[in-house]
Amino acid sequence: MEKVERTCPYCGRPMREGRIHSDNRLCWRPSGGFGTLLRGSIPEDGVPLPGAFGYVRGQDAPAFYCQGCGKILLDVGD
Repeated sequence: MEKVERTCPYCGRPMREGRIHSDNRLCWRPSGGFGTLLRGSIPEDGVPLPGAFGYVRGQDAPAFYCQGCGKILLDVGD
């Protein structure tokens, strides 16, 4: 797998490639939004984050971390 280089759009420093992990399905949802009762499902107003989900292994979403300013970036589209 090819290593991806990313520069932080906030401070211009190099970012580290990594993953965000959860034992449940990862998604973004608006403030005040409600979750779901079923593990692995996405709320109606939620945006699923990338990465395959498995009931045993959970989900890993690829992301980039800037140690300089503490920001984490991830792409949700193709």
